[in-house]
Amino acid sequence: MSEPIDIIILPGDGIGPAVAEAARRIVEAAMPPGAVRFKTHLFGGAAIDAHGEPLPAATLEACRAADAVLLGAVGGPTWDELPQGQRPEAGILRLRRELGAFANIRPVSTNMTGQTGRYGEFDLVVVRELTGGIYFGEPRGRMGAGAVPGHDEQAVNTMRYSRPEVERIAVIGMREA
Repeated sequence: MSEPIDIIILPGDGIGPAVAEAARRIVEAAMPPGAVRFKTHLFGGAAIDAHGEPLPAATLEACRAADAVLLGAVGGPTWDELPQGQRPEAGILRLRRELGAFANIRPVSTNMTGQTGRYGEFDLVVVRELTGGIYFGEPRGRMGAGAVPGHDEQAVNTMRYSRPEVERIAVIGMREA
């Protein structure tokens, strides 16, 4: 028998632990007995509460050493008042960057529901880049109400993509097409 697949579970916050547990059970049921080893680490708000940061070094190292990472969900009102870089969501952004997880692939098809939509059958894949653009833009600040006629207070940010970021996500998109 080959070595088991090592999967790190990051339950996170809110509904995250329930989602992660359900996903763990599905993976376990789909694999032969002993084919998967799971280990759970704190992440997000739970990690902030226990260790003072959303992505502790031990969690990051475990994720780097694992074959896969299963992430629940992070964040919640408890941590909303923290500075942006210290909130639970900052852990996701850093984890993506550190692991090179740059592509979000979301397939949608009428075959998934068994029903034909209003406009007939369709098969669509949305591919999104996760480590550049607005996720890592430089916050520029806020504009008060009236700064732009007819608009309330607004936030301003910088969206930036490098050529390699655009090229690699384009390659993923073309492969999916």
